[in-house]
Amino acid sequence: MEIVGESYGQIDLEALAAADPDLIVTTVYPVDSEGTLDDTQPLYGFESLEQQEQVAQIAPVVAIAWRGSAADVIERTAELAGSLGADLESAEVTAARHDYEEASAALTEAAFSGVTVLPVAAYPDEGFSMAEAPDDPSLHLYADLGVQFVDPGGEDHFWQAASWEQVPQYTSDVILYSLRGTMTPEEMSTQPPTGCCRPRRPGRCTPGSTSAWTTPPRPATCSAWPTGSSARSR
Repeated sequence: MEIVGESYGQIDLEALAAADPDLIVTTVYPVDSEGTLDDTQPLYGFESLEQQEQVAQIAPVVAIAWRGSAADVIERTAELAGSLGADLESAEVTAARHDYEEASAALTEAAFSGVTVLPVAAYPDEGFSMAEAPDDPSLHLYADLGVQFVDPGGEDHFWQAASWEQVPQYTSDVILYSLRGTMTPEEMSTQPPTGCCRPRRPGRCTPGSTSAWTTPPRPATCSAWPTGSSARSR
């Protein structure tokens, strides 16, 4: 794997050109719960539209939108892979599909118990950022499989904020916490008011990720992405 940047938005254009890619695949996040994409903003990974266009001069860029259910995202990503020549009926893919179906069935069975889940990212100075399950493709998929997520309310897209003083209002059986540079359950339990972030059932603080994932675009093939351009696959 060629590394062409060490941090978000920092792309070594010379190194990228030397890698001679045929296609560059990235993602794009919606700006609201309806899944609206903002064409005035750069795709994920680019610091500006100018940089994005510079990259598009090296190879066509296609973005898969991270919206809806992860099941749709998986299907759309598979369509893209198939259009690029991947064998979707290979033994490896077939085995992965079987594992996915087994895991889905196991999650549905576990969710049948009726436990409630609160997905959070916790920060020492801010409190909880609670994810809206319908806005996150992964959580959306889990909900479709039967997981009961706590609705944090509010009108903001994706995240709803709660100060540490407000956190006790949001009770759940399981806390699904983000691992992306946020607080651990042990760190959360030290925040006042005492025990404010402990789940109703002891021992049910589960590491997870509440980061957004992609959603399915319209059907397209490589020929739809001319060299020197960028396209948003919806």
